[in-house]
Amino acid sequence: SENCDGYAYTTQFTPLTGTVYTVMVKYRLVVGAGLDTNVVNSFQKTLSYDLDCTIHATLACSAVIDGTAAREMVKYEFSAIVAPGFTEEAKTILAENRGIRLITANRPSSSNISVLILDGGCVLQNKYKQLFDKWIVPTKARPDQKLCDEMAFGMCIAKHAYSYANVCIKDNAVVGISSCQSSRFKSLGSVAFEAKQTFKLHPTEDGVIADVLVCDSSIELCEPVKELIDLGVKAIIQTGGLPNDQEFIDYCDAHNVAMIFTGVTHTNY
Repeated sequence: SENCDGYAYTTQFTPLTGTVYTVMVKYRLVVGAGLDTNVVNSFQKTLSYDLDCTIHATLACSAVIDGTAAREMVKYEFSAIVAPGFTEEAKTILAENRGIRLITANRPSSSNISVLILDGGCVLQNKYKQLFDKWIVPTKARPDQKLCDEMAFGMCIAKHAYSYANVCIKDNAVVGISSCQSSRFKSLGSVAFEAKQTFKLHPTEDGVIADVLVCDSSIELCEPVKELIDLGVKAIIQTGGLPNDQEFIDYCDAHNVAMIFTGVTHTNY
């Protein structure tokens, strides 16, 4: 990493050992994600973004589904639940909802190629697994450990969403996500709207709408970004490299917001 004075230092992220990641996908779009210390809490965080999207969505979890978690999940009309395994109690409970298919996936994917079928042929692309090429902090404010971890978590989501993608994260849960937009400005306006809607449904104790804004491309200073900063966003991560970056940096400095330039765009079609 490098700060605004050119000082090089190491950014470390908290290991995910002992945490559970849950994500909800519908029509190949991420419609919720959460990270917590157990399955139930992670699942509840995933639901907090858009409860209406649970119908016919696919839920995936990084941990074995037990009876306690199954009792919560069976209440919803998921098409499928993907997990490393299911306890016998969980299978019995989830069988009450015959519309839910249980899929065991306990081996990491070994494929480094993504495939897109196109007009009788296919397009092959190497999977880009790296989240960041660099970690430049051009602002006076540097993100604390919590913000660093949340930006890494959010980038894991934005990286696999359709471009242009922007994600708002609060307490390791998605509170706003926008993808498949025709412009970066439209995507930023949409994610700001989504975050405000989530806040109306689930007000936070500290009154902060989101901790971080995660972008899979370069963004400019615009009204949606200013609005998110006014509503509590304390860190922004993006590609950087635009002619008017300095204007954005100066605005962040004036509002004590940390910004990260990664140098990589995760374009996904």
